[in-house]
Amino acid sequence: MTFSNACLFNKTADQCRKVGARGGRARARNLRLRHAARTATPPPAPPETEEDRETAHEASALLDEQFPHLRTAFAPRQTTREQLLRLLRQPGGASTDQMVVALGLDRQYVCRSFRSIAGQAVQISRLVRADGTRAYVAR
Repeated sequence: MTFSNACLFNKTADQCRKVGARGGRARARNLRLRHAARTATPPPAPPETEEDRETAHEASALLDEQFPHLRTAFAPRQTTREQLLRLLRQPGGASTDQMVVALGLDRQYVCRSFRSIAGQAVQISRLVRADGTRAYVAR
């Protein structure tokens, strides 16, 4: 005589209840079907690589064409010091009034900024122009 429920042989009543609670044959069948479906599905094919990929420079140029107003949005901001040095290094230098007009700042702020630049490894010399105005030149 064969025992159809051999999985229950030599088990306590508590263990048999747990096996029954798991679903028995139905659970085993579902596990087999899930396992068969998992192994039968072929692995996904790797995506095809494009030969002509767009470079970052090309993408940036395209964005600059589409949005010209944002072209300088991420450019480094020119500081007051750099603007003053540019004015002082031009031929003939710059007078205090020219610096005030070019920078759009008040005279006192320009003079303070000018004094701070003078002590930072920049040689500034004062000259008198032909019209009698004082100008400053950075070297």
